[in-house]
Amino acid sequence: MSPGGKRPANRWPEDRFAELAERLVNQYDAIIAIVGNKAELHLAKEIEKKAGKDNALVLVGELTLRETIALIEKASLVVSNSTGTIHLAAALGVPAVVIDTIRNVPGRWFPYGETHEIVYHRFLSCNYREESCIKKSIEAVTVDEVFEACGKILTKI
Repeated sequence: MSPGGKRPANRWPEDRFAELAERLVNQYDAIIAIVGNKAELHLAKEIEKKAGKDNALVLVGELTLRETIALIEKASLVVSNSTGTIHLAAALGVPAVVIDTIRNVPGRWFPYGETHEIVYHRFLSCNYREESCIKKSIEAVTVDEVFEACGKILTKI
């Protein structure tokens, strides 16, 4: 999991990442590796609480780019906001679930390949250029939707 991102409006709420992690652990006995930069440690700790220390590996701020690539290469699935982590997964042929906003033009910034699930809401009654609307769009994405997208990928593996 990569719960961070440069723009706050592009980040899915950490409590939802945490709930998703808990559900993945319960349903699939998943081990959740959490990556990102040091400033995102609070996000990782929230996820770790829900997933449990035995099922969460907090690597935020600990890995070099090469180490992150090696970790992703071994993953069954990557779940992230629309960040570089998703594109690394795509380049490595690792399936990804992308939690995205209306900021991105459909298909333009999506990860390359057919093995990914993109979860986002396009049609909202607000100005798509405003940060508050972009935040509203990512907050409209539910844990159920992302969990279902994960299941689509995990049941194929």
